[in-house]
Amino acid sequence: WSSTILPASTESTEFWFYFFVNLGLHIVYRVGWFDPRNYDVDLPWGLTGTMSSLLTFFVVLYNSNAFGRYQQLFDVCKELFGAVLEFTSMVKGRLGSIPHQRRATR
Repeated sequence: WSSTILPASTESTEFWFYFFVNLGLHIVYRVGWFDPRNYDVDLPWGLTGTMSSLLTFFVVLYNSNAFGRYQQLFDVCKELFGAVLEFTSMVKGRLGSIPHQRRATR
């Protein structure tokens, strides 16, 4: 539970606002106090097929690009870490005294 997004989500007031609005609308619809067809806001499910396909495509495309950028940054960080390790091991091997090693690696 603590290593997921759930604690951060459930602590926000925005989450609970939308949750209770959705719950209220669902109850009002199920009881029969609100019928979307009376107000011409009923959504034909046949129209959602194309839009959901496009939405899925663009979400996958965006996630792929974001992961690609992350992967490039990760590779650069690994190279930097390797260079720093190489430098510090060279300093440790070539400089004898510890104060000189600390000054060189600051």
